[in-house]
Amino acid sequence: MLMNALQGQPRKHSTSFVCNLAGGLILAIGMTVLSGCASDAQSGAIIGAGIGALAGQAIGQDTEGTVIGTAVGTGLGYMIGNESDKEKNRRHDSSDW
Repeated sequence: MLMNALQGQPRKHSTSFVCNLAGGLILAIGMTVLSGCASDAQSGAIIGAGIGALAGQAIGQDTEGTVIGTAVGTGLGYMIGNESDKEKNRRHDSSDW
């Protein structure tokens, strides 16, 4: 199924798929708001996991696509958040003068 999506073959979306996708997006946003993460890296990982899971489900429309999307999104979100944390630390260290 994932290969069909990557090859650009058209796909019909059912109403339940769209509802599941919308529900997943709402759930991901809610988890992010309620999580209260200590760092941008943690927040980025959670946001990335949610976005990746939704993207994986939208592309693959199966569990494999969702799991792959979650893993990739978590990693990318963590890396982006970690760089943000590093930048904040650099700014904080330079303001000590």
